[in-house]
Amino acid sequence: MFKHYKETGIYVNDSEENFQALATIKDLFLRDPIKDSVMVNFCVRTTLHLYLTVRKFEKDSEIIFTGFNIPDMVQIVHEHGLKTVPLDLNLETLAPTSIEDFKKLITPKTKVFLVAFIHGIRYDIKPYAEVCKEHGIELIEDVAQSFSGTRLWVGSPEAKLTMFSFGTIKTQTCFGGAVSIVHNDK
Repeated sequence: MFKHYKETGIYVNDSEENFQALATIKDLFLRDPIKDSVMVNFCVRTTLHLYLTVRKFEKDSEIIFTGFNIPDMVQIVHEHGLKTVPLDLNLETLAPTSIEDFKKLITPKTKVFLVAFIHGIRYDIKPYAEVCKEHGIELIEDVAQSFSGTRLWVGSPEAKLTMFSFGTIKTQTCFGGAVSIVHNDK
């Protein structure tokens, strides 16, 4: 049975089976079910769109992106009236070139730092999280290419939002869908 939410225009299948499936997903992904929430979406792009819709950042606010992402993510940001600012990556490590380069990009308009972990590579984002906290910048992880099972890693605790994708080109696929963790204490 589908329930219609008039505020959003969305229809949701609210059957008992769906709630049980969501409970299982929550058990797999959440470190702290009191502080964190799980969201299941069509894809990471949908999650980003929902996040930006809810946050309602002022027009021309800036989102710093690590320098490698898919064009659709940038397009979504632009469709929300926001600007993207690229942060160069070290080609050997696929991590940002330096924390100093990151700091140089921050302006009073910077609202978000979106880190994309690509090709399964992950790195410590704590130094970036500390700078983000100092400046009131929200940290988001796009880990669409770095999921390696819930027992190994479910994102960085420093992130406000961690987005996983399970599309057909992923190494661990279910032929579509995305799971995101919202860390409510950030």
